[in-house]
Amino acid sequence: KVVLGSLRELPEEIGRLTSLRVLQLAEGHMQKIPESVGRLTNLQELKEILCADLKTIPDISNLQALRRLRLSNCYRLMDVPGLSKLRCLESLKLDACEALDMNDMIK
Repeated sequence: KVVLGSLRELPEEIGRLTSLRVLQLAEGHMQKIPESVGRLTNLQELKEILCADLKTIPDISNLQALRRLRLSNCYRLMDVPGLSKLRCLESLKLDACEALDMNDMIK
């Protein structure tokens, strides 16, 4: 489990943690999540909380072990690429992510 807070940038090296099961990003000032997050194939839970500056996240379709996804107060985030391809997803919580269009995400 990795919990990171108040970051301006998530290092690309995060993708090397291939056994990581939980990643929580909180109160950060990141505008994007690196593409390498898509290599965390054992990730079961991803939480992005109070990441108000976050605009983009990479395609998460390779995160086939992901069971829980929570996006909270990610006001500028417009899309979650690959969401519709997550076959193990059991819980999706979206809170105060006004720019997200669910219709586009489930196509």
